Amino acid sequence: MQTRRSSKTVVFSFLVFLCLLFGTQALAAEPLATFTVRAGEHTRVDTPVSAPLVGLTDMASLRLEEVKGSQRVAVPAQVEPGPTPRLWWVLSGTTPAGQSRVFELVRGTPATDGLVTAVKGDKALDLQLGGANILRYNHAVVPAPKDIGRIPETRRPLYDRSGFIHPLWSTKGSVLTEIHPADHIHHMGLWMPWTHTQFEGRMVDFWNVGDGTGTVRFAKYLSTTDGPVFGGFQVEQEHVARKTSKGEQVILNEVWDVRAYNVGGPEKGYWLIDFESTQRCVADEPLIQDQYRYGGFGFRATSKWKGQTAAYLTSEGKGRDGHGTRARWCDTSGRIDEWEGVTFYSHPQNFQHPEPMRIWPELDNYIFFNFCPSQAEPWEMKPAEDHVFRYRMYVHQGKVVVADAERIWQDYANPPQVDAKFGRPDNAIVLFDGTDFSNWERDGGGEIRWKRADGAMQVVPGSGGLVTKKPVKDFVMHVEFQLPTDPQDRERGNSGVYIQRRYEVQIINSYGEELEFAGCGSIYRFKAPDYNVCKAPGEWQSYDIRFREARYDGDTKVADARVTVYHNGVLVHDDVAVPNKTGAGRPEGPEPLPILLQDHGSAVSFRNIWIAPLDSDGMSFRDNAGRSLDVLADGKPLLRYMYDFDSSTSQRRFETYKPFLHVYDGMQRLTNGPDGQSEYLADGIQFPHHRGVFVGWNKIGFEGKRYDLWHMPNVAQVHQRFEEKSAEGNVATFVSVVHWNDPDGEPVLVERRHITARRLDDPTVVLLDWRSDLTAVRGDVALDGDPEHAGVQYRAHNDVGTGPNEDRAQYLFHRDGIDPRTDKDLPWVTLSHGLAGRRYWVQQMNHPDNPKETVFSAYRDYGRFGAFFTGTIDKDRTLTLRYRFQIGRGPTPSRQELAARYAEYASPR
Repeated sequence: MQTRRSSKTVVFSFLVFLCLLFGTQALAAEPLATFTVRAGEHTRVDTPVSAPLVGLTDMASLRLEEVKGSQRVAVPAQVEPGPTPRLWWVLSGTTPAGQSRVFELVRGTPATDGLVTAVKGDKALDLQLGGANILRYNHAVVPAPKDIGRIPETRRPLYDRSGFIHPLWSTKGSVLTEIHPADHIHHMGLWMPWTHTQFEGRMVDFWNVGDGTGTVRFAKYLSTTDGPVFGGFQVEQEHVARKTSKGEQVILNEVWDVRAYNVGGPEKGYWLIDFESTQRCVADEPLIQDQYRYGGFGFRATSKWKGQTAAYLTSEGKGRDGHGTRARWCDTSGRIDEWEGVTFYSHPQNFQHPEPMRIWPELDNYIFFNFCPSQAEPWEMKPAEDHVFRYRMYVHQGKVVVADAERIWQDYANPPQVDAKFGRPDNAIVLFDGTDFSNWERDGGGEIRWKRADGAMQVVPGSGGLVTKKPVKDFVMHVEFQLPTDPQDRERGNSGVYIQRRYEVQIINSYGEELEFAGCGSIYRFKAPDYNVCKAPGEWQSYDIRFREARYDGDTKVADARVTVYHNGVLVHDDVAVPNKTGAGRPEGPEPLPILLQDHGSAVSFRNIWIAPLDSDGMSFRDNAGRSLDVLADGKPLLRYMYDFDSSTSQRRFETYKPFLHVYDGMQRLTNGPDGQSEYLADGIQFPHHRGVFVGWNKIGFEGKRYDLWHMPNVAQVHQRFEEKSAEGNVATFVSVVHWNDPDGEPVLVERRHITARRLDDPTVVLLDWRSDLTAVRGDVALDGDPEHAGVQYRAHNDVGTGPNEDRAQYLFHRDGIDPRTDKDLPWVTLSHGLAGRRYWVQQMNHPDNPKETVFSAYRDYGRFGAFFTGTIDKDRTLTLRYRFQIGRGPTPSRQELAARYAEYASPR
């Protein structure tokens, strides 16, 4: 367990001494966010919790700590990407009803306590915890067996299926699902097709595939996730009608989001799994759902559960007599070697909740279970409308304990409340600090007539609203406001924050009132807040807002605006899609507009307003105050180019004497070197001059002198400027001009360092192209040294060399029998290692045009390897070096696949 002393317990006199000696910077930095988790009315045990990260713009190197008296205990956490990223962690142990716990988010090394991993193979993907199998998703077509069922051979291929879960394992390793059973050959473990439907007036059955009218198939992976809190995957599936007026046609697009949490496990005897299906009709006509007894989310249990060795129990106390009834949850169980079971929960926001159920009533029958909303009444799925179905599975040893089942239901249906307080990001722009109106102008022009006093500004009724001078796109924002106490205020403290002048977050006196669509904290007349946390007039209140503007293709809107709002630290809107302007807002359009603070006739006051821009979808850049440049993928760190040079102190010079490239996997930094988040100390770091992806030679000859531009004893590589920065779609490129300086600060070489990063279809892999153009600007330059101290190299995180033996680096070459110390001009080398419970691999490719006699130093178990050669660059000539790095998460690809990747690089089509 990782702990550190709380800054709150430092002796007061010592604080005073530090303040006098060093100023306030000596104190511990303010946390990025503080979360208070409230158990509420229910006791919690190992409960997964989450909070939208509204106030954060930089998701790199996040560490969550629980405040426990005088100690801070590191807690495993992970960030789920999205329009509003979410922080997930486990409220570990028992938290009694009515109690709360406090957590702080800071910069630092994330804690881990095992990982749930998604391991993808050629035919299927397995979710695992510590090597134990949880479930398998089958993306390849599984053919129906030939020896089961009385089915004509010509029709048997209709039963071939992909896009289902099987096996679902117990924590003991028992297989709890069945596919292609003889009595219902179309049953497929865990799956979700519809049965009696109509399209274009014709019956389509996606469940009973043998009639040849419909089927469901895997389309593609959208993401896979490994993590210390959960691992999972997102896949797209297609519901296909085989016989329409257009022939075979996709009627529904479906996205599965499946995740298994790092709770329970074999030691505690249970798995906890969440399943979410989002379905959209993509045809021109609706899909009509007839009223019928089954269809939807289904489970076919192992054939070993039958008769007296099997049982059902619903939340309403029914067993096999529960068919056609409704329940919040239903447990299915049976005995193989011992009793095991799966409890299924229907989320309270599901259609027709509590949903009707299909249960096989016969006492001597097998176990089949289905939540079936179509039992209640006919319904339809209209084109372009999303239908979301959420379920939880509690896979347990032994017969279900009702108290445990109810506790998990409360966690699912009524999770703990997580309040949040966010610090101000480094890239925030202060819109109002109480001193002036320099970032504002009067709506409609003219002089600003609002009052300014005591660090706040106050509406003068009838004087007009204020708008920011600049338009806004995606952002996070903090604003504090105070409702007037004047009993004559007929407008009840009416005002609002108009995002892009289009979408209003309402301000009004709703203290002690019922929730309403026009109340305080509402998205005006569109959605009431989830909670009314409005304070009394005269008390200061706050909004923390995260906004993602509507997306347009030309003048056509392709995605709604999305907003997340904390009101007084309480989450009242969670990533809400806003389909149109609200109230008196301006019409929607592709052009960004400013923020408006409304004058609606009330003397509302505002203070402490800041805004921080967010990064766009796809690839984008973020400059960190001139210290480093981040390459982001959907707002998450992918690369960090450390380019600052600061010789003001010996420590700062040591940290900044050469520019280099860090590689990230979300929150986890994969490479060694200073990251700008904390001081970089040589003690405890193996070879601290090794940094990320870097280049240098320890023996550079120039005018009869030798310079070490590897260890940098009295020389430096100094970034001068960026000649290019471009990001579009899944590609980002930048060019850094770097001077390789002698002890007098004069360049011996001028390098143009071209970095191009690409995301591939496989979400676990990033492709990095590195090109160095080295020009000798003052005379001939000799490049010399040895394979371990020269060339273009990659250095894995320091923990690879100092951690457990299983994390140490291993190397794979293009064929057996390679000796990297002597064999030359290898096409590629692949490093693999462990880090923070995951496996990673790095393939460095040697371009055919690179200098010959290249040697790869690929043998150090701490994870530093790269390409070395010797040569001379004549004056005013340029030497070009090209290398490609592919960095992936998970098992190392096969030698054949790595060779194919190299062929694409060396001989592009």
